[in-house]
Amino acid sequence: TEEGKIPLVSRGAKNNGIIKYVNAEDGILNNLFTVVRYGSSGFCFYHDYDFVITRDITLLKLKNNYIFDNVLLATIITETLSKKYDYSNGLTIGKLLNETILYPE
Repeated sequence: TEEGKIPLVSRGAKNNGIIKYVNAEDGILNNLFTVVRYGSSGFCFYHDYDFVITRDITLLKLKNNYIFDNVLLATIITETLSKKYDYSNGLTIGKLLNETILYPE
């Protein structure tokens, strides 16, 4: 099988969640955070490049045009969520919406 050029983000905790590279024309995303719901639950990565996802991923987009260090924010989200959720206690959308993430000023 020939490898593609677009990263496929799944439920991994390493390599920004990228499990392989695929050929894709539809569903290409960019400049979003990904959060793993099941498996490595709570791991968050920021992707400032084209990518596609599996269904184990939740996408996050900042509501306003706040200026954050996106990698730092992804690390803070991971530190907050990965301690609370795991494979047997997956991170559902409802649980994620009830979380508070504190970012240093």
